Amino acid sequence: MFGADTLALTPPMGWRSWNSMQDSVTQAKMETAMSKLAEKRPWGLDGARASLADLGYGTVGLDDAWQACGTGVNGSFHDGATGRPLVNTSTFPDLGAMVAKAHALGLRAGFYINNCICAENMWRGADAFSTAMAARVFEGTAAQVLEWGFDGVKIDSCSQFSNMTRWAELFAGGPQTVLLEDCHDSDLQDPCPAALACPEKAGACPYSLWRTSGDIGANWPSMFHNLQLMLPWLGTPSLSRPGRWAYPDMMQVGQMEGGQLEDRAHFGAWCVCSAPLTLGHDVTDDALTRRIWGIVTNREAIAVNQAWAGHPGRVLRSLPSAQPSPPGDTSCGGYSCDTQLWVKPLSATNGSTAVFLLANSDPASPNASYAVDLAWLGMAGGRGATVRDVWRGADLGVVHANLTTDAFGGHDSRFYIVTPLDPPSAAAQVPSPRRTCEESCLHGPAGVTPALELGHCCSGTNSSGQMPSCAMGCQIARSVPTFDECAATCTRAIGQCTFGPSAATGGQTFNQCANCIDGPGPNCATIFGINSSTPSVCSVQGFDKTCQVTRGCRDYGGEPASDCKQACLFTFGCEVAN
Repeated sequence: MFGADTLALTPPMGWRSWNSMQDSVTQAKMETAMSKLAEKRPWGLDGARASLADLGYGTVGLDDAWQACGTGVNGSFHDGATGRPLVNTSTFPDLGAMVAKAHALGLRAGFYINNCICAENMWRGADAFSTAMAARVFEGTAAQVLEWGFDGVKIDSCSQFSNMTRWAELFAGGPQTVLLEDCHDSDLQDPCPAALACPEKAGACPYSLWRTSGDIGANWPSMFHNLQLMLPWLGTPSLSRPGRWAYPDMMQVGQMEGGQLEDRAHFGAWCVCSAPLTLGHDVTDDALTRRIWGIVTNREAIAVNQAWAGHPGRVLRSLPSAQPSPPGDTSCGGYSCDTQLWVKPLSATNGSTAVFLLANSDPASPNASYAVDLAWLGMAGGRGATVRDVWRGADLGVVHANLTTDAFGGHDSRFYIVTPLDPPSAAAQVPSPRRTCEESCLHGPAGVTPALELGHCCSGTNSSGQMPSCAMGCQIARSVPTFDECAATCTRAIGQCTFGPSAATGGQTFNQCANCIDGPGPNCATIFGINSSTPSVCSVQGFDKTCQVTRGCRDYGGEPASDCKQACLFTFGCEVAN
């Protein structure tokens, strides 16, 4: 429909201004950053000079703070007659020239719209002027961005212009192909909710990458939390895939409070889940760039990120760390203190798999080693497997039965490529039959019924014989156990529940909380993060209240009730009312 599948066939790589420059960004700083991305550094790679651009970091993105706040119609930064954006020319004298410099250096240039600084929400009314002005802003902004020559646009969520379908239509008419980034914190705009869950309908989704989280901070709890918000999109079939990448925000590598071990773990986590690799450190600081050079230019880690063999990567299981973390424990930044075992297939031909261990325990706790059973990787039997240490750049030889790590501590990681000596059989390479979207959402993976497919399902069954689904810390609608019981089950199975165990239910069961007639009450707000006391439009239209409360579904533009149900079903994996 929009042709975006031809873009971003691998996770995009580059640099963006916000994490290091925020609202102090200027055209001069941006042009210096461009030069630094393209500069061949003397420390380079393998004794040869090399640039970050040589490694694939080929896009330089301007973020917020380019606009002339308050200089436009109604206190906006848009011209009332044309809808074109008004630029702060004291800091950005010529955006077209800035884009031309990027292109001259062999880089792509990214822009930013629907701004958060001096956000524009003044034309939401139904009167003729508001309607006409809003339309002019859409059209004028797209025309100006295309005229400047930008190659990509990040579309934030703070202003009223969040309709990705409209943006895609406008940018599709330009002379250059523009990569669109939906920065709506996983509030997926139409027509994507249904399209994202259905690989056969992927062309309907009008952007190439979408944010799954809020802004990332330069600290471990924020980084780890953003990573966990990727989990619902990494199911089977995965919603994150070539041309449509889930994105837990730009990276804070080089700025993490815990230093280089956290920087390296953060980078590895983004690599193993196929997240876009967008640097955020001050790339004009040569000393900082050199300090993290060995991390962000690790070609084996980057190759894992860029590989596609049918899945973007997922948490396989959680392994107990040296820090006790009983079921339901959330003492490590709101999550279990266990170590997550991530895997990503790299080749269907030789069966190689990336294995990444991420320790969420307190760095002050004792170090621990971990045994990864080759059977977990589908490599049981045979002659064993070779192991490559990605962080050390060293071959570790052949292992049989288990890959055992050295001891390491909290906020650290280990990264391996494991390749079986016996290649997968032809039968093993045949993919399982594709389920319809409805089957995947309602019934989950084969042999698991009636769990929901939203990234992972808990092991074991509850007292009613149903299997809870805790992909985001919630159980199946109308199941019997309390939320606490479900949270404990999920913690045992996957090491965490995003919203954690609830001590605030006041004895309510999940159903009692979810079926509040007048919308979610205070307990629901505490448990599920829903803070509205009014049912959403979806609920008013007859939408399942359990799905509304559990996942916070909102109005999708006034569609019929059936469309509203389907939107939330495919977006969030919620069960539709019987």
